[in-house]
Amino acid sequence: MSHKEDYDDDAINESEMARTFQFDKFVQDLERRESIRKDAAQQAAREHSEANRLRDERNREHLYSRLRWSR
Repeated sequence: MSHKEDYDDDAINESEMARTFQFDKFVQDLERRESIRKDAAQQAAREHSEANRLRDERNREHLYSRLRWSR
């Protein structure tokens, strides 16, 4: 009988281990998705900053040109 009880405990432990593994995998997937989202947001911010810097540079150049020709 004790062998059967040990087997049942092992089955329960394996079941708990399987659930723990699934939960860990779920958490890792959430962390991976969050990391991908953050990386994409940072990349978009860098691209926007670069685009704004280039726009400001063109506007400044245009303004200086207008000021030079208006004199």
